[in-house]
Amino acid sequence: VDSQIIQLLRRPTPVFDGQDSRQVFRVVKAGFSNRRKTLLNSLSAGLGQPKDQIETVLKLSKIDPKARPQELSLDQWLNLVKILSQ
Repeated sequence: VDSQIIQLLRRPTPVFDGQDSRQVFRVVKAGFSNRRKTLLNSLSAGLGQPKDQIETVLKLSKIDPKARPQELSLDQWLNLVKILSQ
């Protein structure tokens, strides 16, 4: 059996620096709540907000409303949460 060593490194600054981690997890959970759905549909249903409002937020975040949740980077998720929180 070939063994590998995995090393975990702590980030110098928190990932959610300056943002409420509960809000981040709420938005991410909503984004992944509906399998095989676009981000627009998942966020609209998961956050209980109209699709046109979520589409506007996605466009402000420079995210394609047809994107799938797994396509977003961590920075895109954090930016999306920031805009949703305004």
